[in-house]
Amino acid sequence: MEVHLKYKEEINKIWSDFQELKECKIPALLPVTALENAILIVGLNPSSPLKNEKTQIDVGGNTSSYPQHEGDELHKYFRRFPLLVENIDDEWSHIDLLFLRKTDSTDVKKLWKENKEFIKAQLKVSTEIIKALNPKIIIVNNAFGRELLESFKEEGNYSISEFNSTIGTYYFNDTIPLFFSSMFEGPSPMDNGTFERLKWHIQWVLDKHLTK
Repeated sequence: MEVHLKYKEEINKIWSDFQELKECKIPALLPVTALENAILIVGLNPSSPLKNEKTQIDVGGNTSSYPQHEGDELHKYFRRFPLLVENIDDEWSHIDLLFLRKTDSTDVKKLWKENKEFIKAQLKVSTEIIKALNPKIIIVNNAFGRELLESFKEEGNYSISEFNSTIGTYYFNDTIPLFFSSMFEGPSPMDNGTFERLKWHIQWVLDKHLTK
């Protein structure tokens, strides 16, 4: 899916509607593309702009976008993503729940308290993208991202099941296995043991889910 082309106007409108916020002085950031029917890794938001950041490209308008698959040039944030699915015959994609650029998640939490409608407007778009992608599995790679998804499910017209003891995780919209995890990279990254268990669990659920 050409995410940037399909959704940039909706994001531009949000940035216009909330232009008084300092967060809207920096262009929103969208992925260039995302794969349908693949493994979807969902982050919280893109970080603040960095000098000479190789994953950012200008595409015109008020938004920018980033490519996800760069081979040897893959940004360090994505470094462990290919490792998570290296033993699975499925590709991965990544999107963020929010399009504002903040490095510290505490700033995003503050916005959720003080400018909830700004965050909700972005969640409306990102959850539309998730549903349109129809992923095989969803991995939410941020604890606060889980809180946002849980909080917005009624307005976003999607469901998150209770913990399912048969597959050891949750379902999104009753059919898509949904994992909640901490960040793979960052100031307090997931330890290697936990990462390996998650990797095993994803493969196990895919095998069970696709053959049930």
